[in-house]
Amino acid sequence: MSVARRRTDDVLVLVVKVAAATEDADASQKAALQSLVPAFQDLRLSKDPDKIADLDKRLHRIMGPTWQPQGQWANAAQNAHTIINDGITARGHDPAQLFAPK
Repeated sequence: MSVARRRTDDVLVLVVKVAAATEDADASQKAALQSLVPAFQDLRLSKDPDKIADLDKRLHRIMGPTWQPQGQWANAAQNAHTIINDGITARGHDPAQLFAPK
C-alpha cells in the first residue's frame, strides 16, 4: 500500500472517529473537541502523518481510554479502505492506478 493510500485511509478513520465522538460527547467533551479544530486546520495544511496520530490520541484523551465508535461509525472506521475504493470507482477511476507510486 502506498504512503498516500495509507494516509488517506488514516484521515478518513480520524474523521469518522470525530463524527462519532461528536455524537457521543457530553457538553464538556464537545467543548474539548471544539478545541481540536485548529489542529485539524494545521493537518490540512501540513499533511504531516504524525499529526494524524497525535489528533487520534488527543481525541481518545477527551472521550476516555475505552471509548470506541459505535454502530455505523464503527463500521465506517473499520471499512475506510473499502469506502474510499468504492467512491473512487463510482467516479470512474481505478484506485490502484490513482494511488500508484510515481
